[in-house]
Amino acid sequence: MRQPARPPEGPTPVLGRRVRRVVERFATVVCPPELSSGGLLGALIDEVERFLAAFPPPVRRALVASFLAFDEGARLRPTGRGRRFVHLDDEAAERWFRAVAGGSSPALGNLARLMRGVVVMSYYELPAVQADLGYFPDAYIAEVAAQRLKVHGAAIERAEREVLVDGP
Repeated sequence: MRQPARPPEGPTPVLGRRVRRVVERFATVVCPPELSSGGLLGALIDEVERFLAAFPPPVRRALVASFLAFDEGARLRPTGRGRRFVHLDDEAAERWFRAVAGGSSPALGNLARLMRGVVVMSYYELPAVQADLGYFPDAYIAEVAAQRLKVHGAAIERAEREVLVDGP
């Protein structure tokens, strides 16, 4: 009897090869220039994939479809001359994003801004970017947690005792 295939270790990839190319190109338009010069594109795509994996499947599928539609939609713009977004030069790619994000369709504009938000938020989650900005969230979180424990420690302990020890 044949054994069923084991699922791959780690998270299931969210982006296929084609969508990865679209997100890479999209990132070069919406992220700071340091993305390319700092060699961060691969790490950014991995972070976008982790971000998208956190969404419920219908939302994730809708966002992935949005990137694909954005890519294909560039063909319809006269200046795109039938080319997909991933094949546009930098200036034309920037114009296509601005046309969609600031265009006459509020729904498409909101969707383009949501896509930008996912990519840019992922960019600022990269450790190298945070270090360049002098942003070290782990140290800050630990400091705030210690301060809260100092101020509210007795109340927290009482509440935990009520729930965990004295409770049903």
